[in-house]
Amino acid sequence: MTKLFSRSAGLALLLSGAALTFLIALFLILTQIIGERTVVEGIKCQLGLSEDCLLKELRAERARLDALQTRYEELESLYSRLSALDHAASSFVIFHAHHLSSGGTVQTSHRYASLIDPSTLTGGWCYLDLGGVPLNRNFYLADMDRRLRVTPMAYSKADLDAAGLSEADVAAATKRCTWPPDVQ
Repeated sequence: MTKLFSRSAGLALLLSGAALTFLIALFLILTQIIGERTVVEGIKCQLGLSEDCLLKELRAERARLDALQTRYEELESLYSRLSALDHAASSFVIFHAHHLSSGGTVQTSHRYASLIDPSTLTGGWCYLDLGGVPLNRNFYLADMDRRLRVTPMAYSKADLDAAGLSEADVAAATKRCTWPPDVQ
């Protein structure tokens, strides 16, 4: 009799554990499906049968669309301002500076035709800024045409002497010019 009682107690304990596990799993599933709504309302929302849920989703989508429309209008306004600036200026220049340890700075400029389309490179130049007081002294090293061909500047011994440079100084500075990768 004791054996029968211990087996039935073990079986009852096992069944109650399984039932409790089932109830917890069911509770978790229903909580995921339903959220804060009633069971029936949650199921209707999941199946797309509730007009209230569809209206709520529609309002959320409308709010996202309104936010995108506002952002689009802001970008259009910025583009219009940029376009106005582009027509106001005939070109713009971006400078690249490379400071030399021996003193001076190699300045390379890239001239573009348009602010809106920065791929319209129309030329450039490179020079060595020697500094100086009261005005900066510049020694031009090379020019770049609209076909991206670089032409070194011609200079004489007198030009080098006046700038206090040697041919090796000019050659080293010219190597520091920052040209686009497809320059010839």
